[in-house]
Amino acid sequence: RAEDSFFDHSDFLRSTSRYSSLFNINSNDYKSWAHGLKKAGYATNPDYANMIIRTIEQNGLYVYDQDYKFPVNQPTDITQYNNPKVIESNREPNLIPSGGSAKKIIQSSAYSINPVMARIPRISENNRVQFIIVKEGETKEKIEDEFNLLKWELSKYNELKNDFIPIPGQMLYIQPKRERAEPGNENYTTVNGDTMYKIAQQFGIKLKSMYEMNRMSDGSEPEVGSELWLRSIKPVR
Repeated sequence: RAEDSFFDHSDFLRSTSRYSSLFNINSNDYKSWAHGLKKAGYATNPDYANMIIRTIEQNGLYVYDQDYKFPVNQPTDITQYNNPKVIESNREPNLIPSGGSAKKIIQSSAYSINPVMARIPRISENNRVQFIIVKEGETKEKIEDEFNLLKWELSKYNELKNDFIPIPGQMLYIQPKRERAEPGNENYTTVNGDTMYKIAQQFGIKLKSMYEMNRMSDGSEPEVGSELWLRSIKPVR
């Protein structure tokens, strides 16, 4: 099951009070589990919950939460059957056939066939702000069209020039970023290669707010090992 990836240390988690409330969450609700583990302090990476969710969704692992039983030596291609009878069901909106309709295709035969998987959700969330990862060959115009964005929104939300060129693997927000990081991400210690913009994108914070909270002038960069404030104004020392 998809949620089994969270249970490698389940005995430890159950015995630790700060994790005990997690076991009240539906075992199939992998998103709540991911965010719950992050908030409980299971991992220090600020993007831990989204990393887990992306891995599950990009690999279609949520299908294992549906209690399907697959026989040994089961054919995987629906075209292998002669005159198959197709039954449509709206009960599983996350299992989408290649035609794009939010329905599940079930093969009526001696076998139980895999649902035909198609598109995988592209939108992830960080600091309660939606974002995507740029794919190979995508242009700014193509992204704007896919997500119904106005010409100025993508560049404004990501604090980039209007004529910027998306880079494969780039993280782009499709909603306005927030003034501060989510609870639990109070501070951040910079490492080699960090810039204020990179950190602002990493935590879903507006760049202007980053400068204001840390009492820094616009355009300046922190030294390696600097402690940055992400939710409140840096105290005067």
